Amino acid sequence: MGMQILIEDTNAALVAQALSDAGISSEVFPVSDGRVGVSIPTAVIDSVGEDLVSKVLSIFTYVDLWSGERSLRRG
Repeated sequence: MGMQILIEDTNAALVAQALSDAGISSEVFPVSDGRVGVSIPTAVIDSVGEDLVSKVLSIFTYVDLWSGERSLRRG
């Protein structure tokens, strides 16, 4: 399954660059209240691996829109 998340950051360019630098193709877009939306397709996750996606996302605090779970920044 792909990922749809809200990152608690106001800099969409920074989020997009972090994902791109790791070879993760995604849609990144600003949303209200200081958050950035990110959509990562299943095919991309399957290609690069869940571990890499998790590693890159660990530098941000975000909410997974499918599960409702909040992941706190670890980096």
